[in-house]
Amino acid sequence: MVEIIAKQGTELSKEELQQITDLAQAANPAFPDDYITHFHIERYNPIFYMHKIDGKVMAVQAFYDTKRQTPFHKKPLEIIFVSVVFKNDKADEYIKNFAKAGNLLFLKRKLGYFWFLRKFLFIFQTYNPKAIERISPTFYKTYPKLDKPVSKEIYDFVRNFIDNHLKSEEIELSNYLIRENKFDIPTPITDSWKTSYASKNEKRNQFFIDHQIIKKVDNSYFLEGRAVFFVGYYDFWRKLKQKFLFKK
Repeated sequence: MVEIIAKQGTELSKEELQQITDLAQAANPAFPDDYITHFHIERYNPIFYMHKIDGKVMAVQAFYDTKRQTPFHKKPLEIIFVSVVFKNDKADEYIKNFAKAGNLLFLKRKLGYFWFLRKFLFIFQTYNPKAIERISPTFYKTYPKLDKPVSKEIYDFVRNFIDNHLKSEEIELSNYLIRENKFDIPTPITDSWKTSYASKNEKRNQFFIDHQIIKKVDNSYFLEGRAVFFVGYYDFWRKLKQKFLFKK
């Protein structure tokens, strides 16, 4: 049975912190031993939603939220940043859709039972084309676009969020919202490319390759360490209207 436990980063036990670190390093061996502590807990102390099986962390998400003025709405919006998403592949049978479940649980706890009627901003980093493909239809507006850089207004907003809220001034950000920092050694993902990474939209896959987030050599694929900062603006009523007009 899966148990979901939420804790602030500074409240994690040593055992939980080590299990989360193990998940992170299994996903990317380049992560240092203090990756979770130094790059997340010490900087902005997110809430970790741990999906446990028999007391062991088998999947985890970390959420940071703040309410600020944004370019998307006249009034301040709730900004939800998902900073950590890792899973033990052996847990697929029990928690295959854990990220969706965790997102919904956090939204209900933070914004209330009728969270879906609220306006908010959702931000996360990803090197996975399929992840963006799956979540994009939920939002009224999404960035970056495949065919053009973001506006200066949106770029400055994301840059400010990274510097002042995530305290990650070392991140190099392109005008397509690409985190340009890369790994010393690329991580191979060829075996899981089709099942876990590839989008049905070939233009989206090519976007990730063109921006060197994913490296393709012949029929082999590698993560370069770069990632997209995905920004989604959620507005239920405008999204509903958008769908209605599109159908017409």
